[in-house]
Amino acid sequence: MKTQMTIRKKLFLSFGTALVLTLAVSLGAWRSIGGLGATVNGLIKVDARKQFLADDINTAASEALSLERAILARGIMEDKTTIEQYNQQFREDLERLRKRVDEYAPLIETAEGRGLIDTLRTAQAEIQRNHEDLVRADSSWEGAKVAKVFTNQVLPCLSGVTAVAERLSTMEGKLMAATGQAAESWVSQSRWIMIVMIG
Repeated sequence: MKTQMTIRKKLFLSFGTALVLTLAVSLGAWRSIGGLGATVNGLIKVDARKQFLADDINTAASEALSLERAILARGIMEDKTTIEQYNQQFREDLERLRKRVDEYAPLIETAEGRGLIDTLRTAQAEIQRNHEDLVRADSSWEGAKVAKVFTNQVLPCLSGVTAVAERLSTMEGKLMAATGQAAESWVSQSRWIMIVMIG
């Protein structure tokens, strides 16, 4: 009888131990999947969106600078029709730049990002003023005056803005890469935890 009770206790103990280990492995797997899911979700919904916005801000700023150069050239050629077309495209690019900066602002996570966005917001009014000065100079058909406005006002401002936009895009690329590495690290860590628990 004592032997039977001992065997029964051993069986219950073995079953209980197996059950506890199974639950522990299951909870470990649940935690690992949840953590990885959160990382991937952040990568797709936040980091990828920020990268897109940063790249589009950079593109809009670069296109605005190209349009100002085109307006300068057409002003010297006294091509009023094409200047108006470029002027309209410039307004659309500037509006796109404003919109992307406003979309990006709530997603900022670093002090560097906040500083870059503040710089872009402050520069928008100056970009608009410089553009209006360039268009007014173009309407007078004075090549020297147009070149002066472009060289002294438009070019320094927009060159600075494109440099800031490029830094923003590069920064987001690095942050996205870091998030990807964190996800890989999480997978590796979770794998080892599961191997130890199963062992």
